[in-house]
Amino acid sequence: MRCFTKWPKEYYNSLTVSRFDDAIASPVCTLGKFAKLRGKEKAKALLVIILADAIEFFNVSNSMNPAQIAQTVEIILDCHGWLKIDDFKLCFNQAKRGFFGQVYRMDGNVILSWIERYIIDRINFADERSYAEHNNSKESFGRRDDGILDKINGKLNS
Repeated sequence: MRCFTKWPKEYYNSLTVSRFDDAIASPVCTLGKFAKLRGKEKAKALLVIILADAIEFFNVSNSMNPAQIAQTVEIILDCHGWLKIDDFKLCFNQAKRGFFGQVYRMDGNVILSWIERYIIDRINFADERSYAEHNNSKESFGRRDDGILDKINGKLNS
């Protein structure tokens, strides 16, 4: 896993993540690791860039002031540092596409609810994928195992 070395705005703007698979497979470090390696202030600046992108997209009369953005950034960094930058891009792109409902106002509560919903959906996706992989490996093992068991049973019966 690596942390990007370019200024985060260029990296964030260049992301084309469109599915949970993309975000999960991304080699980029988590937000928390980025904060440890580059400093908490740079991580906060990155989150401001991310939030500004989302806020600018929505044309709502009640938007966030700098103090609200700063508080939201602190909460995200403290509670969701395990997510990758790609996760935030995907989450906010989903919000822009209406996955989390209509947007009538922009505030920390709205943004945090998007992230929480995204996390639930991401966990459900990973769980379903893991279960499918488990079933596939079970079936594959069962096919290999049947041949071995037949040989063993043949030797035992003779």
